[in-house]
Amino acid sequence: MNFKTISYNFSIAKVLAILMVVTGHYFTKTIPILWIPTTVALFIFAFSSGIFTSLKYRNNFNIKLFWKKKFVRLIPNLIVINIFLFVVFVYQHKAGIFTWHTLPALFGMSGVLNWLKIDNLSPFGYGLWFFTLLFINFYTYF
Repeated sequence: MNFKTISYNFSIAKVLAILMVVTGHYFTKTIPILWIPTTVALFIFAFSSGIFTSLKYRNNFNIKLFWKKKFVRLIPNLIVINIFLFVVFVYQHKAGIFTWHTLPALFGMSGVLNWLKIDNLSPFGYGLWFFTLLFINFYTYF
Protein backbone atom coordinates (compact mmCIF):
# COMPACT_ATOMS: atom_id res chain seq x y z
CA MET A 1 0.00 0.00 0.00
CA ASN A 2 1.51 3.34 -1.00
CA PHE A 3 1.07 6.83 0.47
CA LYS A 4 -1.48 7.82 -2.18
CA THR A 5 -3.70 4.80 -1.40
CA ILE A 6 -3.46 5.44 2.34
CA SER A 7 -4.23 9.13 1.83
CA TYR A 8 -7.28 8.24 -0.31
CA ASN A 9 -8.52 5.78 2.31
CA PHE A 10 -8.14 8.37 5.06
CA SER A 11 -9.94 10.94 2.89
CA ILE A 12 -12.89 8.59 2.72
CA ALA A 13 -12.61 7.98 6.47
CA LYS A 14 -12.59 11.77 7.07
CA VAL A 15 -15.76 12.24 5.02
CA LEU A 16 -17.48 9.42 6.92
CA ALA A 17 -16.21 10.90 10.20
CA ILE A 18 -17.65 14.32 9.30
CA LEU A 19 -20.99 12.70 8.46
CA MET A 20 -20.92 10.86 11.81
CA VAL A 21 -20.23 14.10 13.68
CA VAL A 22 -23.10 15.83 11.88
CA THR A 23 -25.36 12.87 12.67
CA GLY A 24 -24.21 12.95 16.29
CA HIS A 25 -24.96 16.65 16.59
CA TYR A 26 -28.37 16.26 14.99
CA PHE A 27 -29.60 13.13 16.77
CA THR A 28 -27.85 13.33 20.16
CA LYS A 29 -31.04 14.24 22.03
CA THR A 30 -33.02 11.37 20.53
CA ILE A 31 -30.18 8.80 20.52
CA PRO A 32 -27.85 9.74 23.42
CA ILE A 33 -25.46 6.81 22.85
CA LEU A 34 -24.28 8.48 19.60
CA TRP A 35 -21.65 10.36 21.61
CA ILE A 36 -19.46 7.23 21.44
CA PRO A 37 -19.17 6.87 17.63
CA THR A 38 -19.12 10.66 17.33
CA THR A 39 -16.10 10.82 19.64
CA VAL A 40 -14.35 8.11 17.60
CA ALA A 41 -15.18 10.03 14.41
CA LEU A 42 -13.70 13.23 15.88
CA PHE A 43 -10.53 11.32 16.74
CA ILE A 44 -10.27 9.88 13.21
CA PHE A 45 -10.81 13.31 11.68
CA ALA A 46 -8.29 15.06 13.94
CA PHE A 47 -5.69 12.29 13.65
CA SER A 48 -5.85 12.02 9.87
CA SER A 49 -5.85 15.80 9.42
CA GLY A 50 -2.84 16.16 11.70
CA ILE A 51 -0.80 13.30 10.29
CA PHE A 52 -1.34 14.22 6.66
CA THR A 53 -0.69 17.91 7.28
CA SER A 54 2.61 17.01 8.95
CA LEU A 55 3.54 14.65 6.11
CA LYS A 56 2.62 17.25 3.52
CA TYR A 57 4.85 19.94 4.98
CA ARG A 58 7.60 17.78 6.56
CA ASN A 59 10.72 19.94 6.92
CA ASN A 60 9.44 22.65 4.60
CA PHE A 61 6.94 24.24 7.01
CA ASN A 62 6.25 27.98 6.97
CA ILE A 63 3.62 29.04 9.53
CA LYS A 64 2.65 32.20 7.65
CA LEU A 65 2.24 30.35 4.37
CA PHE A 66 0.25 27.62 6.15
CA TRP A 67 -2.22 30.15 7.62
CA LYS A 68 -2.43 32.09 4.37
CA LYS A 69 -3.38 28.95 2.45
CA LYS A 70 -5.89 27.96 5.13
CA PHE A 71 -7.60 31.36 5.05
CA VAL A 72 -7.62 31.51 1.26
CA ARG A 73 -9.33 28.11 1.32
CA LEU A 74 -11.79 28.67 4.19
CA ILE A 75 -12.87 32.33 4.09
CA PRO A 76 -14.64 32.08 0.71
CA ASN A 77 -16.47 29.00 2.03
CA LEU A 78 -17.57 30.92 5.12
CA ILE A 79 -18.85 33.75 2.93
CA VAL A 80 -20.78 31.37 0.64
CA ILE A 81 -22.24 29.52 3.64
CA ASN A 82 -23.40 32.80 5.20
CA ILE A 83 -24.97 34.06 1.96
CA PHE A 84 -26.77 30.74 1.46
CA LEU A 85 -27.99 30.71 5.06
CA PHE A 86 -29.12 34.34 4.82
CA VAL A 87 -31.31 33.49 1.83
CA VAL A 88 -32.71 30.40 3.58
CA PHE A 89 -33.37 32.31 6.82
CA VAL A 90 -35.10 35.18 5.03
CA TYR A 91 -37.23 32.68 3.11
CA GLN A 92 -38.13 30.94 6.40
CA HIS A 93 -38.83 34.27 8.14
CA LYS A 94 -36.40 33.34 10.93
CA ALA A 95 -36.24 35.65 13.91
CA GLY A 96 -32.95 37.17 15.01
CA ILE A 97 -31.29 37.55 11.62
CA PHE A 98 -30.47 41.19 12.35
CA THR A 99 -29.34 40.94 16.00
CA TRP A 100 -25.87 41.71 17.32
CA HIS A 101 -25.40 37.94 17.75
CA THR A 102 -25.22 37.68 13.97
CA LEU A 103 -21.96 39.67 13.82
CA PRO A 104 -19.71 37.19 15.62
CA ALA A 105 -21.40 34.35 13.74
CA LEU A 106 -20.77 35.94 10.34
CA PHE A 107 -17.07 36.15 11.18
CA GLY A 108 -16.92 32.55 12.39
CA MET A 109 -16.66 33.57 16.04
CA SER A 110 -19.97 32.20 17.38
CA GLY A 111 -18.03 29.90 19.70
CA VAL A 112 -17.25 32.95 21.86
CA LEU A 113 -20.96 33.26 22.58
CA ASN A 114 -20.98 29.63 23.73
CA TRP A 115 -17.97 30.15 26.01
CA LEU A 116 -19.56 33.23 27.58
CA LYS A 117 -22.83 31.30 27.98
CA ILE A 118 -24.70 33.86 25.86
CA ASP A 119 -27.66 32.38 24.03
CA ASN A 120 -27.21 32.97 20.32
CA LEU A 121 -30.45 34.69 19.27
CA SER A 122 -29.31 34.66 15.66
CA PRO A 123 -29.92 31.63 13.45
CA PHE A 124 -26.35 32.05 12.16
CA GLY A 125 -23.35 30.31 13.63
CA TYR A 126 -24.76 27.08 14.99
CA GLY A 127 -22.26 24.31 14.43
CA LEU A 128 -19.46 26.64 13.34
CA TRP A 129 -17.59 26.70 16.67
CA PHE A 130 -14.56 25.13 14.96
CA PHE A 131 -14.00 28.38 13.06
CA THR A 132 -13.70 30.15 16.41
CA LEU A 133 -11.01 27.70 17.50
CA LEU A 134 -9.22 28.05 14.19
CA PHE A 135 -9.26 31.86 14.28
CA ILE A 136 -8.14 32.04 17.92
CA ASN A 137 -5.30 29.66 17.07
CA PHE A 138 -4.36 31.96 14.16
CA TYR A 139 -4.30 35.02 16.40
CA THR A 140 -1.92 33.33 18.84
CA TYR A 141 0.71 33.15 16.09
CA PHE A 142 0.46 36.78 14.97
